[in-house]
Amino acid sequence: MSTDEKIALRNSWLKVGVIGSATAVLVVKIWQADFTQAFSGFDFSDLLSLFLAIFSISLAVLFYLKATDTSNVFYDNTYRFTKDVSEILGRVEAGFGERLRHLDEGYTGLKSAVEKLPFDRAKAEEEIKEEEEQLQKVEQERVELIESLAKRAQLQEEEKRSLFTRLEEQDKELSSARRELHFLRRRLHAAEVVDEDLVRRIPSHVRHMLNKAVGLKVLDEISHGAPMRIINRRFNALRDELPTRFIEELREFGIVDSDGELTRIGFELLKSINSERS
Repeated sequence: MSTDEKIALRNSWLKVGVIGSATAVLVVKIWQADFTQAFSGFDFSDLLSLFLAIFSISLAVLFYLKATDTSNVFYDNTYRFTKDVSEILGRVEAGFGERLRHLDEGYTGLKSAVEKLPFDRAKAEEEIKEEEEQLQKVEQERVELIESLAKRAQLQEEEKRSLFTRLEEQDKELSSARRELHFLRRRLHAAEVVDEDLVRRIPSHVRHMLNKAVGLKVLDEISHGAPMRIINRRFNALRDELPTRFIEELREFGIVDSDGELTRIGFELLKSINSERS
């Protein structure tokens, strides 16, 4: 038998009990009453009072029955809600360990994917520098063409068309160079964001051991703006003195590559350690 059927059956027996009790009391009162004297002075006001009393009793009974139904519905809804919440919490608790494992695997996959990205930041910086030089060169040529046009205002029609054609070509080269430079800068910025995120994920014990390994001399050179190739040279000189297990751990977190060379992430990590020191 379901919960709803049990509630309906209980309400039915309650109604039968209330009506039966009221009927029994009424029958007893009628049986014991002396109607000869009772109705001798019975007038309209007494009849009205009797009807009002019966109406009040009926309202009280209806109110009680309605309150009982509402209470039962509230109890039933509360029971169902508690049951559903318990089931949901159980499923969440059961899947939490699995989700945590997937999260750890996802981070490992992210680190591997970033390390395998076909993007050389040093090469990108070199390309940006070349693009900036090319842009300056094209702009300088354009200025020279305009100055030449101003000095030779009395040109033949064919020479004017040739100069304007060259100006249009220079404008197209300028626009193309600016777009390429903008693309390289955005790509370089995206790589810097990824590097910073990976640096923040390096465990504290690795940072501490690397800080002790490189020493103050290397960090001081970083403070004075030493480029990555010089820091890499200093690190290579110290690498043979480091434990093999520590080198493997550095390689695991992408701080050094397969040849033991300091990666871009490793260089950013040293810069981060140096900033914390200062």
